Amino acid sequence: MSKLFISEFDDNGTSRWGLFYLDHNGDKKAHSEDWKDVVFDTKEEALARLSAIEEEKAKEDMAPPLTLEEAAKFATDHEWKFASTYAKTAPHEYLVKKWLSEEDRLLYERFVATMKGNSVTGYFYGHKNKYLILGDHYYWFMECHDNMAVNLINRTTTDYLEFKDGVYYYKGPDKGAGKTEAEEGSSGYRVLDKYCFKRAGMYRHFTEDCKCSVSMTARIDVTELAEYSRSRGTKFYLNFLYILCKVLNSSEDYRMGYLWQSDELIVYDKINPTQYAWREEYGTCTPVYTEYYEDYEAFYKQASEDLEYAKSTKDYLLDSGAHPNWFDASCIPWVSYDSLNVELPDGYLYFLPIINWGRYRQEEGRLMMPVTVRLNHAVADGFTVANVFRLLEREIRIFCDNDLRLSV
Repeated sequence: MSKLFISEFDDNGTSRWGLFYLDHNGDKKAHSEDWKDVVFDTKEEALARLSAIEEEKAKEDMAPPLTLEEAAKFATDHEWKFASTYAKTAPHEYLVKKWLSEEDRLLYERFVATMKGNSVTGYFYGHKNKYLILGDHYYWFMECHDNMAVNLINRTTTDYLEFKDGVYYYKGPDKGAGKTEAEEGSSGYRVLDKYCFKRAGMYRHFTEDCKCSVSMTARIDVTELAEYSRSRGTKFYLNFLYILCKVLNSSEDYRMGYLWQSDELIVYDKINPTQYAWREEYGTCTPVYTEYYEDYEAFYKQASEDLEYAKSTKDYLLDSGAHPNWFDASCIPWVSYDSLNVELPDGYLYFLPIINWGRYRQEEGRLMMPVTVRLNHAVADGFTVANVFRLLEREIRIFCDNDLRLSV
């Protein structure tokens, strides 16, 4: 990986400074933290942030390793978060450095040193890793910039590891238990040949020559869905969210992703919604990660519980690193708008959909609701975007016509 560096850039006529790195092709890319570009008004601020990052890396490099016994105790003494995204395809847990106290961060750095000094070569399907095998777990971290410290450690049990021809391989959950070879090789997504898939020409053009996204706002008829929700005592918002998830999961066009670490175009097996919960008491919102289930009642129950939890805390629950295949689904209930644009940095290859919708209103006796669909032009054209609206209205009719659906 390349090093982070500071660079000046023009921001709509204003000179600003940010952190950047060079990707595999030698192109300059903006460094982001929590999905936001690291940008400053002055060179001094940018230098200070880079200095802090490099100081943390230097501390990590100087940290003496723990003994294997001490490392095992560190792992046992800390709470690891389960990565729900990969619950079925690649079960694992992770620990984030910034969660820890200052004292525990020192131990974390020593644990990283232990990992570096005692690792063995392993493969997660086609990706080469270094693993620390410790008791009934093995540990690894993702490659990061040369002047950055490790900020996240993963682990899973050795049940998912096999030794073959002098190398360790990830064997996946329930390998050989009646699954096909293709199913055993699934990691929640599959890699596409970006030079040969159906939009290869468009992909090259809009990732190299003209990097941009495409956004469209249109009104859809939700009269029947509003009546359906009212008559059954269910929430219109959750019913629409379920239908939206069903639509976006119905086509690979809306499940595309980009792995910047390996410059790979992928399609996820499933995408899930990141809701946004408004907390009136604090005057703030927070992202809420909800898993999509085809079963309506299971989804409705889970989404409701996730929202209630989010509203009970004033924390900002951003955890995007552990939720790579979650798309933004945000309701703006205060206004029935005519147009909305969601902007990302120029050239930022974010391929998952960003969906917004507002308050519905009466138009010629029908309830019409504004919906905005944002997709990256590298993987979507006008038809792809427009088809979301057509599919939404179709699935609303199907949903409301299903007399077997039970009230929640």
